[in-house]
Amino acid sequence: APQITGQQKTESGLGLGLSQLAVERILGRPNTRSKYKLIYEFQVEKKTDADGFKRLRKSYPNQSEEELHKSFDTYTFSARIEARFNSSGLNYLVVSESEVY
Repeated sequence: APQITGQQKTESGLGLGLSQLAVERILGRPNTRSKYKLIYEFQVEKKTDADGFKRLRKSYPNQSEEELHKSFDTYTFSARIEARFNSSGLNYLVVSESEVY
């Protein structure tokens, strides 16, 4: 597998080696901050779109349209970003997301 270096950055400029201040300028104020870690957490209720119902229809073919909408009309989208730092700057970044009906 190729090595990830400080030369690789996201479109917003996020990349290894950045200081905590630089990461906060890009991502904003974290939910949790410690000397060597920033954590961002987001949660929002979303309405299932037409494509989502098409996928759900395949998974639940025996449910009526009414049952399908009652069970899956909305879902909770959650995302978490954890950034860790050492004396050289950002050395660990993980982004996770989930969708729960």
